[in-house]
Amino acid sequence: MTSKLKSLFRGVTCLLFLLLPSLVKAQNNWNISVVTDSSRCAASGKVTVTLTGSNAGNLSDVRYTLTSTGGGYNLPPSESNILENIPAGDYVIRAVGILNSMPDTAIKTVNVPGNYAQFLPNAAELRSSFSSCGSGRIKVDFQGGRKPYKVQLTAYPAGYTGSIVFMSYSNTLTLDNLNAGDYKLRISDTCETTAPIFDVKVNTMPVLTTSLVTLSYRESAGPNCNSLIIPVPAFAGSSPYFKYIEPGTSLMWCTSYNGGPKSAYRSMYNTPDTIVLPAGQTLKDSYNKTITYYVKDACGVEMSLNQVNYPPIVSNTHGVNCNVDFTLSLYHLYLNKTCFPLYTQIRNTTTQAITYDTIYGGMHVTRFFTLPFGSYVINSVTADGYKLQDNVAYTVASPGNEDPYEVTPTNYNGAYGQDGAGAFQIRKKTGNLSVGTNFQILSPGNYLYNYTYTTDFSTAYQNILVDQSVPYKMFYPGEYILRITDPCGTYDKFVTIEEKHVYRYDPVFTTDTTCAGLKVTPSGTVTFNNSTNYPSYFSIVAGPAGFSTQIVPAGTPINLSVPGTYTIGMGTNPTLIIWNGPGIGNGGNLFTVDYNYSPLTVDVNRTLGWICPGGAANSGSISAYVRNGRKGAAGVYTYRLAAAGQGATGPYLATNNTGKFGPATSGGAYHLMVNQNYDVQVTDDCGASAVQTVKILDLANAQLASASQPQYCIGETVRLSVINLPATAVNYLWEGPNNFKSTSPNPLIRNFRPQNAGEYRVAINADICQNTIRDTVIVTAATYSSICYSAVTDTSVNPYAYGLLGNWRPARAYVYYGARKESDPSQGTNIRKDGEYADFMAFWKKQTEGWKPQYDTTRWVWNATSTLFNKKGYELENKDPLNRYNAAIYGYDNTVPVAMVQNSRYREAAFEGFEDYDFKAASCEENCSPDRRFDFSSYLGRIDSTEKHSGRYSIRIPAGDTIHLKVGVTATDTDPGNPLFNKGSNACAPGVEVLKSVKATPAMLLPSFTPLAGKKVLISAWVKETQDCNCASYESNKMLIIANNAGVGTPTHAKPAGAIIEGWQRYEQVVDLPLNTTELAIKLISTGTSTVYFDDIRVHPYNANMKSFVFDAVTLRMMAELDENNYATFFEYDDDGTLTRVKKETERGIKTIKETRSALIKE
Repeated sequence: MTSKLKSLFRGVTCLLFLLLPSLVKAQNNWNISVVTDSSRCAASGKVTVTLTGSNAGNLSDVRYTLTSTGGGYNLPPSESNILENIPAGDYVIRAVGILNSMPDTAIKTVNVPGNYAQFLPNAAELRSSFSSCGSGRIKVDFQGGRKPYKVQLTAYPAGYTGSIVFMSYSNTLTLDNLNAGDYKLRISDTCETTAPIFDVKVNTMPVLTTSLVTLSYRESAGPNCNSLIIPVPAFAGSSPYFKYIEPGTSLMWCTSYNGGPKSAYRSMYNTPDTIVLPAGQTLKDSYNKTITYYVKDACGVEMSLNQVNYPPIVSNTHGVNCNVDFTLSLYHLYLNKTCFPLYTQIRNTTTQAITYDTIYGGMHVTRFFTLPFGSYVINSVTADGYKLQDNVAYTVASPGNEDPYEVTPTNYNGAYGQDGAGAFQIRKKTGNLSVGTNFQILSPGNYLYNYTYTTDFSTAYQNILVDQSVPYKMFYPGEYILRITDPCGTYDKFVTIEEKHVYRYDPVFTTDTTCAGLKVTPSGTVTFNNSTNYPSYFSIVAGPAGFSTQIVPAGTPINLSVPGTYTIGMGTNPTLIIWNGPGIGNGGNLFTVDYNYSPLTVDVNRTLGWICPGGAANSGSISAYVRNGRKGAAGVYTYRLAAAGQGATGPYLATNNTGKFGPATSGGAYHLMVNQNYDVQVTDDCGASAVQTVKILDLANAQLASASQPQYCIGETVRLSVINLPATAVNYLWEGPNNFKSTSPNPLIRNFRPQNAGEYRVAINADICQNTIRDTVIVTAATYSSICYSAVTDTSVNPYAYGLLGNWRPARAYVYYGARKESDPSQGTNIRKDGEYADFMAFWKKQTEGWKPQYDTTRWVWNATSTLFNKKGYELENKDPLNRYNAAIYGYDNTVPVAMVQNSRYREAAFEGFEDYDFKAASCEENCSPDRRFDFSSYLGRIDSTEKHSGRYSIRIPAGDTIHLKVGVTATDTDPGNPLFNKGSNACAPGVEVLKSVKATPAMLLPSFTPLAGKKVLISAWVKETQDCNCASYESNKMLIIANNAGVGTPTHAKPAGAIIEGWQRYEQVVDLPLNTTELAIKLISTGTSTVYFDDIRVHPYNANMKSFVFDAVTLRMMAELDENNYATFFEYDDDGTLTRVKKETERGIKTIKETRSALIKE
């Protein structure tokens, strides 16, 4: 067997322990179950933890903690199993308690449901109000938060008598019947999260003028040419009257003709009116007469506008067919109020040739084709005798051979915001364009434009605004070649677009945060035609839903009330600004503003309620902190304290601007009780508010310090932390194993090693408490760190190189049993010759194959068999024919024996003298920790040289502290196994098997210290207290021994007994290990106010005898031998290493039993 170990399986073992906490809990017969309640508000979730399992009732000192899996909100451990005021998210719940005097942990991962989103309402005027009654509207949009929403009017005009509180379960709410004036809206959700106060002005509707309404010029003629059908007046979308045009609107209208009586009022929602002309009149009699429009508003107030009924007119144009003839086009305007048929006559004044045409309705253009060039007279008359044209002269001359086209560079929508974009305006000087006229751009070559005109003689103009690429390209300043081809010829035009032809925009802006949102004040420069003397206008062209499209002049603030990204456009026209949409603009007139606003909330990660250690139950304090929101001119937040559930409405116990509540500020007006909930409302300058429930914790009982993991693997980083304390002056002092010290609130221990495991203590001095706040954290090494698999268990290995098999290692000792020749006692003897065996047979016999043993059990009887060896070949265990085992325990890197045990197996015995933890032999191989029966590596910082029972070291336990030891207990004893010899066929000699590999098994490894169940064990140790004890026995320490079965066991409380010898007193305790025992736990406890030291700890079967030895770790000289009763014999040496004194420890003290002095005589 071998103890040469490698950490190959460390990671695997550690992973099992980290990922299967529930499996570990099942072995202890207790666990936790959790019930979650959703976080319906920002932080209102609740988790109720219940202990389950047969051992749940045996737990004591249980603390519950909640930790966010993604970082963020955490709750420090507390005694309450109800964890409250939790934001939605994923958390780890830990319950830590004491079971059978040992700390134990149960873990659950839970999700606290919740979809509460930031509450971002908005309010704006929907329509203005008429002055004589309340007809205005305000629209409220709700985003996020939790329904139902509440809108309260906190200020309103004096004449408003409607409701002031409104509730809504939808995402929008319209407040109707509002008087003109200023309103203040307090908007909140059911979580009492309140947005900043909204100031909304309901404007007064302006007096109706022709600038606000479009009165149709296209009144339709009724039957018999004696009536007019009047369309509904139209309002532009920017007109305040447009908001009143809807089904069922109270806005009414009617008309009167030429001062006559009014018609009946009718709805303005798509309901036309009809005027019947007086008897004997036709449409020609209505021309140039006045039609009066009457509009009655929602309040019943009547307004009127006059409109002249203009007669229809005709516009004459023509187009030439090269130098041959021309086509005359007559365009009729307002044809729908013409009495048909319409008669048209064209007379050539030279030839007197007459051409006629009659229109019976529906045609807005009349054409006369192939007319000779010359002068004409045109007459047009309606059926009721109205002359549209009366001998109108019209002359068209032959164009000749001149270039008929001119091209003018211009801008493309420059006044509306198009930056730097030009265009081409093509005009045919000789008349309208002919069908088939083609327009192309020849240069630059990256432009694509080819268009053929398809409408005959409709216009003389063709505008080229953008090319035909996908996506299209605009024409920027530069040189271009255009080609125009018509039936008469081809014409190339060279055109230059200069900077003066296009608009250039240079917008700038400033921002200022106000209670109403982000105020953007735009300005800038517009350059056109070499001048900057142009006004500029601005409007939001893109942004979050519901943004205002109002166009304002430069210098007028634009308010962004809803967070998001806004695009603001610039132009010189107050009615339209274009933006960078598909096919619309190039974006040169735009700028982007990001409005980032997070609603006001209470910072639950920093807000804390507490009482100081030693404080009275009614001495609680609260420090509340706020996040986000807006600060106004005052720049402060207002905090209000109330009983639980009264944070939104009060009554309030206290109000301040600091968020600090407690004895220091109350003046005795109120007292905060431990473990009670209180509400804190915080309000910003803009009226936004939030309410958070805070629980008062006892800092003396709450676990303030924690480690980032329940246990650590080798090489990991330990992150210690303390919860955020609401203090302005805080000092931290951490102390821990391996001389660890730190003044950081969140220290790190990098490259974790077993010696870093143990108890870490933090002392916190903060200005929130007079007494020091203390807490402890137990950092635990993962179980794998003390149990390592052999490096040879996963590879083919030479078993002799690693000590798995011996080479000439003694296996069994035999003794010869046989009679002597001289068997008669009456005969005389010859001492020199007598005493020979009567019949001797040698054990080894030379044969053909070599020396072979002769197993004659009547002669050769074995008396000892070796069963275990360490890696250096030293025997660790043997047994005799009666199956009695003897064992040896080696230390100092398997160099010397530190214990010899009779009637005990190797796995059943342990000794610890704390002497060889610094003994390390130089090695080029990286092995696991030495095979120790007890491993105190996690307590290296407590191994002390100031006090010792034997040797140079003992282990120190501070006042009130504990050291924990755990070892497994096995029910069955197993003998060591053999390696696996894997054979295979020989590729060179078919049919012949050869050795392929040698595979070691776990059974070949040395067993760790695991006593056998069903036996008694004897536990012995020495203890010393650092106090002047004029007493018969120490009382401030004890040893707690527990034989566990699945976490259940009866503790044995051992106390030292016997005389105190040179300050040390002996423990000796017999402990039963029942058959079902799975674990032996030993706790060394300092129960008083003094430091305690333990040394020379031994465990072995009750019916076994142990002798143990202590060596100097440098010289390896024996310093002490401890007998079967754990009493020591001490050995002292001089500087030459010569033994000079031997002392014996007895119940009456330490006695010197031998002293030797020697010296060489100088000549």
